[in-house]
Amino acid sequence: MPFPEPRFSVAHGVLAPPFPSREPSQDERFIAAVRNDFPNLINRQALPAEAPPTAPHLMMASTSSQLAVSAAQADFEVRFYGSYNTNLPLATEYIERKMDTVLDGYNAVGQTPSVVGLIATLHFSFKDQDLASPTSHVLRTHLKQEVSEEDVQDAQAKVALKVADSFFVGLTVTNFESRTLERPLMPGVPMIRVRPWEGRVDDFGVELSIDINNNLGARINEEDPEVGAETVRSITALLQEVATNVGPRFAEDGTVSVSDLTASAT
Repeated sequence: MPFPEPRFSVAHGVLAPPFPSREPSQDERFIAAVRNDFPNLINRQALPAEAPPTAPHLMMASTSSQLAVSAAQADFEVRFYGSYNTNLPLATEYIERKMDTVLDGYNAVGQTPSVVGLIATLHFSFKDQDLASPTSHVLRTHLKQEVSEEDVQDAQAKVALKVADSFFVGLTVTNFESRTLERPLMPGVPMIRVRPWEGRVDDFGVELSIDINNNLGARINEEDPEVGAETVRSITALLQEVATNVGPRFAEDGTVSVSDLTASAT
């Protein structure tokens, strides 16, 4: 039976300036620059001087994505659904547009980011598939271990690659399981304990985590790079190559092609 097709689950993007900056007077310009793609202002607050630089002072959102802005960085996250789950080029195009918008926000306040990164999660569902268990697949394909499946709860394999003297590309494959827990809401009960055996298993399979950032170029050149639209294009092109070709091959048989990654990044 062929290996399952990937489903794009979630993506997280980061843009960060070389030095933390918290200037409340710049917020209006940043908000105006990103409002078309993040139209809903969820929260805006003036933080005390002792607040950590990673504490968000702006929270904005669209229908399916959210943007958190702190003095140190801007974090964008989206959880995909519908056609975006299976149409990887469409999902990657969406991520690129959002990252471009965040870059516009920084440009509007006179800041040039030096760090750009993307973390994405793909799921390969084994539900309704006549395949070995996800744990067994990772053990035998990626770790070359013949440990009894009954004795293993989780299995994980990771490789970090250097691409085009500019990017680190990390690939992590593991097994996953998702459960649904249905319980009535009880007034006055702030926390409900979830026991390990409770809930209905909705899906299970192999999960691939993709982590791409531009830290390699900074390390080689020993200086902060300037992240512009071209850098965003390169990193989203890498993500699409990993999500559509390199990543599924790595998830299926453990092989990876650095040459394919380099070609997509240049």
